[in-house]
Amino acid sequence: GCPEGTRHGAQTLLKILAGDEYVLDNVCAGWVELLVAELLHVHPTVKAFSNRAWMIEMSTLCIQCKNGGRMGPLEELLLAVFDLDVQEVVRLSSCYLGAWFTAHLTEPAAAV
Repeated sequence: GCPEGTRHGAQTLLKILAGDEYVLDNVCAGWVELLVAELLHVHPTVKAFSNRAWMIEMSTLCIQCKNGGRMGPLEELLLAVFDLDVQEVVRLSSCYLGAWFTAHLTEPAAAV
């Protein structure tokens, strides 16, 4: 037979691939990791950026699950990006990331 550790690891892997939300919550360390796992394994057909309201809601749920609902600078910035709130992204970037980043913020956006 198969060693117990290997069997448990294989079962966990299969549950992750099947989108078992309980297992995903237990194996993901942070809310961003949980959000990506949810998008890949639970909701693989959702086009996140074409459904911004859903993306913000899912992000908020992941933040509540992993951060107890606490919003730090990263959370605020990513939610503003998901909401396409340019003014808020610039404001938060200048507060937390400095003038250089804010000055060059438009370069990646222009490339899209």
